[in-house]
Amino acid sequence: MGLGRDGVVGRTTRGRRRVIVVAAVLAVGGLVAGCGPERAGSAAIVGDARITDMQLSDQVNVVTAALGIPTSAKANHVFLDGLAPAEIYTALAAKLGIDITDGEVQKFINETEVQVGGRQALIDQLLQSGVPESEVFGFARTFLQQRAIAEKLAAGRSQEEQGAALGAAVTLLSKELDTQVSPR
Repeated sequence: MGLGRDGVVGRTTRGRRRVIVVAAVLAVGGLVAGCGPERAGSAAIVGDARITDMQLSDQVNVVTAALGIPTSAKANHVFLDGLAPAEIYTALAAKLGIDITDGEVQKFINETEVQVGGRQALIDQLLQSGVPESEVFGFARTFLQQRAIAEKLAAGRSQEEQGAALGAAVTLLSKELDTQVSPR
């Protein structure tokens, strides 16, 4: 899922599964947070991890400025949809004993750069999906975590079955972690 030059959310085939999982997390697992004192300044809370309004705002500002589009509530939601699930994938990977090394992440980035025509091409593509250059490594780690979790939960099954298993596990863990997303 990404922002086009006009600020409209678009979907890519590759990102479709991620969008479904994010929707499941937010619709089923995520409880909309009130703004009590313990949540003031939080865009989302995932277990003990807190995604601050400032972190969200910084990422939105970097990407929208690079794309030449205005910041908006829609842009904030697009970016938050990526930040909150990343915390959940990290927790789920740890729970399942999955460890993605920095070397694996860098190898994946290097291979992807070759496939798309170089580092700048990768950065440009990820920017269109709302991932600033500073978050490429973390984004790649989350992607590899998703893939490893899906393969572990539904080994030898189709991509659809792996996606369903991943979505169910993320939803369950999101409930356990009491994931809360600010209504703003």
